[in-house]
Amino acid sequence: MKSSAITEALKNAPKQRSRRELRFIGRCFSGSRACFRSNRPVFRSFLRLESGARSAGLYPFRDLAVCLLFASFLLLPGRLLGQNSSRTDVCVSGAAFKKINGLLESKAYRQAKALIDEVSNCRNLTATGRFRLGWAYAQSGDFNAALRQFHSVGDNVPTAAVHAYAVALVELELGHYDVAIKTLRALEGHSVLDEASANLLGVAEAKAGNYQDAYNVFRSEIRRHPKDLTAYLNVITLLSDAGEFSEAANIIRGALRVFPDNSQLVIAAGAMDQLLGKDKDALARFAAVVRMEPHNADARFLLAATNYRMGQFGAAKEEVEKGIRDGVVSSDLYYLLAQSELKMNSTSSSDALAAVNRAVQLNSKSVQALALRGRLLLDANRPKAALRDLAAAHHLDPSSHDATYNLARCYSALGKREEAARLYRNLSPHSEDSVTQLSKKKAKKALSEAGSR
Repeated sequence: MKSSAITEALKNAPKQRSRRELRFIGRCFSGSRACFRSNRPVFRSFLRLESGARSAGLYPFRDLAVCLLFASFLLLPGRLLGQNSSRTDVCVSGAAFKKINGLLESKAYRQAKALIDEVSNCRNLTATGRFRLGWAYAQSGDFNAALRQFHSVGDNVPTAAVHAYAVALVELELGHYDVAIKTLRALEGHSVLDEASANLLGVAEAKAGNYQDAYNVFRSEIRRHPKDLTAYLNVITLLSDAGEFSEAANIIRGALRVFPDNSQLVIAAGAMDQLLGKDKDALARFAAVVRMEPHNADARFLLAATNYRMGQFGAAKEEVEKGIRDGVVSSDLYYLLAQSELKMNSTSSSDALAAVNRAVQLNSKSVQALALRGRLLLDANRPKAALRDLAAAHHLDPSSHDATYNLARCYSALGKREEAARLYRNLSPHSEDSVTQLSKKKAKKALSEAGSR
């Protein structure tokens, strides 16, 4: 059950007046003026009505008449009641929630939070309204406030399943994995979990380190709902993170039989093929994803990088240039273009330097791009200029072989032999080339981010 499901449940929830609102109307019918004191902005309008009634000789009936009129106003749509008072509009009508949803959708979280806080002070919110307010707090990132609103209403508001899911999701965001598990297990004891709740339970179990329990939840969900894409993606992520690539590959193949054209699954299949050394299969998978999603920067990179790793440098360059022409803006693509240029023309580095300059411009913290530009500057006998890039790359990632090796070379060129020797000692004897490293990193990312974890 995702945000859309909760929103739909709230739409279908019965519209009930709060007890406070009903008590307020009751006081008005009894002739009490207490009703006005709790609604001062609207009270001023009714003072004018009362004055008119007195002038017309209706003074003995003013309390009852005006209160009846006021009570009838409460039953009108909020857009009519709130025209003279923004606070009244916030507290009585649905306009505030509509505005909150619009602000959240546009990611204007600060403005949304301010309006949510204002609505939270309204005393006439129904139980469903309180739950809706809690969900708005959760969407704005204030999870503790969300929990307070959820716990202020019954466990069956708006339904038991929706309530448990919302509470568990917020507890998960707060890192309270055991509480999230307990909440969903309690719901499971009364009814079969729906797809969203089952997946959330599996994610919570995995976050708590209960990997076997998480695996069992996802596999059970797939058996119960063979077309639950999220369950497939979650179990793929779980197995990949655990290094169980062969089992993950089996799950991917099964999922592709159900969802043959799903780009998430196809790129995961390509990533798995790459990690298992099946470059030709990976190449076909990545090419398929690029056809499905021409602006997918990671798919473009993985396709070109697989050509590069297979020694097809011209094809790698061509794929990168196609992506750039299609409007894909990616530092990594320009970095790969620079590496391909160097492989195809080792005697001139001008085109490669232009490409890597663009890569750094797009991402000033790209370790691979900084290390490559530093190397090119060093090869051009510009060690002082190279030092800035290489020192920055090494600082960002001390484990980078290219950054460490070329920074040591740079120190040697500048006469800093002790610094150079220290870096040489820290070099590992074996290391993959930087393109392969980045390609594997992106492949693992595609698998790790397949699910909702």
